[in-house]
Amino acid sequence: MIIQKKGYALNDIVTFKLTNGEEMIAKFIEDTDREFVISRPMTLVPTQNGGLAMRQTVFSADLNTHNVSLQKTSVSLTGLPRTEI
Repeated sequence: MIIQKKGYALNDIVTFKLTNGEEMIAKFIEDTDREFVISRPMTLVPTQNGGLAMRQTVFSADLNTHNVSLQKTSVSLTGLPRTEI
């Protein structure tokens, strides 16, 4: 497993590449031994014209008022997203 040890700051926007191949962008809240605590995760999806769009990762949770935990065992790498994203 490759995890970039950058030491992200509170409210940084971070890209997470998951072990299932999906890519997610979220606001970084906290890094613990076993999980990333994130806010408002969005999944990147390809569009018909070859571009990228973002969709809500979890539809049934109130992501505007609650943070979520992303297990580190589900993450293959992390990084800062490109500015155009």
